[in-house]
Amino acid sequence: MPGGRPFDLETGSDEGQRVLEVKVASRGEEFKVVVAADGQQVVRQQQADKPSDDVAKAEGAKVDARRALQAAAGTDPGSTLSEMEIDTNYDGAVVWQVALVHRDGSTLQIDVDAKSAAISAR
Repeated sequence: MPGGRPFDLETGSDEGQRVLEVKVASRGEEFKVVVAADGQQVVRQQQADKPSDDVAKAEGAKVDARRALQAAAGTDPGSTLSEMEIDTNYDGAVVWQVALVHRDGSTLQIDVDAKSAAISAR
């Protein structure tokens, strides 16, 4: 997907294989891509019939998914990603909602502002 921007990521499994399920915005369209957890292989991909409103949020965000994840992970080194998505918070601001898993298995919910990368806990 040329110029694709991931906007929703979840860890999961597909036929016993650990995968990342990724929704990608590209030129106003939405694609779902399932990737092996190591990032080395696309398991499958398909285009959505109708893009969600999150496509416009992702394409308009100054802070992309990578930068948002880096900002969130910096608050808890050693944690791993459970899921993240772009959404609108209670104030109407577009944020990346990131769920991290601590080493002890507990989770941490973090919002990362999609304009500034400012962090706030949920």
